[in-house]
Amino acid sequence: MNRKLCIVLASLVFLLPAGCALLDPGPPMANVILPLQLPAGSQAERMPVQLLVARPSADGATNSDRIMALMNGYEIRALDSAKWVSPVPAIVQRQLVDALEASRRFAAVNWEESNVDDKYRLSTDIRRFFLRYDVSGSAPVADTAMVFSLVRSDTGKIVARRFVRVEEACQGNSLDAFVAAFSRAMTKTLAQTTEWVVQTLEAQPLAEGAKK
Repeated sequence: MNRKLCIVLASLVFLLPAGCALLDPGPPMANVILPLQLPAGSQAERMPVQLLVARPSADGATNSDRIMALMNGYEIRALDSAKWVSPVPAIVQRQLVDALEASRRFAAVNWEESNVDDKYRLSTDIRRFFLRYDVSGSAPVADTAMVFSLVRSDTGKIVARRFVRVEEACQGNSLDAFVAAFSRAMTKTLAQTTEWVVQTLEAQPLAEGAKK
């Protein structure tokens, strides 16, 4: 009997470290911001228009604060070591506002929650915002794709629509390389989108209403 008891106690002592390891949360998850380079401001005259930037829509793979990776062309996984400081739609909305303001071409650029009488609304549908692993063992690609729509706020009519997809290869398989690739992709996306918004609204009869 004593021998059996000793065996049981020895087994419990052996298993205890393994059980504790399962409860160990490990190092805290890093919170990551998405740095980018804003488009240069224009010296042209500001247009007499206030532009509202709506919060982007996104599906389950991108509507979160997790940094997602696409594996094997169909499997979505989240990075365990880091996450964005905010959900991706909030990050994209904030950066769109910053980029459009930096262009210096609008009387004002507002958030959706501002309740200002804006004539035009910029809507965004985020289609892709993840790391894509094309080859096992290699560094991934930061794959971003968004559909932008300029909408008349008073009529709901879509004035113009544009699809922007940017792919940036990661220079390594590290968090620093991932963030740098996403930063390059968003910098290019914002530059293209800002130029498109300005050119589209310049072609609209904006000044007539402002002069009356």
